[in-house]
Amino acid sequence: MRFEIYKASPNFKLQEDSEFKISDRVRKKYDEYWDSESKLNPHLFDGTLFYVNEFDSNKVRWVYSKYRYWYAQKNINTESLQGHLTSLAVTGIIKKGNQLLLGKRSTQVTQDKGLWDFVPSGGISQQESGKADFYAQLKEEFQEELGVTDGLISTIEPLILVLDREDKVLDIVCTLTVKCDLSHFEATNSEYDDFQILNLSQIEDVEIDQFSPITQKIIEFIGSQIIKEYL
Repeated sequence: MRFEIYKASPNFKLQEDSEFKISDRVRKKYDEYWDSESKLNPHLFDGTLFYVNEFDSNKVRWVYSKYRYWYAQKNINTESLQGHLTSLAVTGIIKKGNQLLLGKRSTQVTQDKGLWDFVPSGGISQQESGKADFYAQLKEEFQEELGVTDGLISTIEPLILVLDREDKVLDIVCTLTVKCDLSHFEATNSEYDDFQILNLSQIEDVEIDQFSPITQKIIEFIGSQIIKEYL
């Protein structure tokens, strides 16, 4: 099973951990792989990435380290060197009353092109404090992807955690209640070609294959009575 879904506690939080859990043997091999790849591609940039050490419905314990380990894990095919490094991401479900906002991914993007997604979404990057902050990240993505101020957000509430075992990403999915009608938003970002409003009453009738894989799983959960009541 590619995806695992966990309901998040209302008091869900991120908590910094002290140890990056990777063996010395794997770290060495990944470093060697990165050194080789960066010589072939000088444009590779070894930035910082947040990794998940452990998580439950109440918290994620994270540590940040080099991007190179994520890159090597994704590209080395030797089974004995396949790690279990999981990065952190966020997805927002923009909501007004019984309506949700969807974005159709551009045909120019590299992943899930032409499919519908909940917006905003993205990886969690380091804040000025040096910490991981999913609230701040959602606000940043909201402004970048919708071209509006985050002052339109009324509330941000953790909903579920989605673990993608294939892409090795843990996605923190939150509802974003907004102050304006959803028709206020227009697709002006190059990442999306169009926005569409979805009524909760129609959610069980959607053609599921028109959505990205993670959005399909979120919709399946929203379609359950428990999540409908929560929303």
